[in-house]
Amino acid sequence: MTKDKEKMGRRNICYDCQYLKVSHQATLPWICEKFGFKGPFMPSLIVRRESQKDCQFFIPKSQDTRTTG
Repeated sequence: MTKDKEKMGRRNICYDCQYLKVSHQATLPWICEKFGFKGPFMPSLIVRRESQKDCQFFIPKSQDTRTTG
């Protein structure tokens, strides 16, 4: 994998983060429990926009909490 693809893959890391939750509010579907906010965009995108850095609080979900497709 090239560095560009690695970078792009790391940017939107919320899907695999234990702090990501989904709300029942259609206009604000994404919740970050670590930062304590919900919004219309993935929390990692908001963090990146505001700080110009990838989220530093990412903690991977454990295998048994991930959904399988």
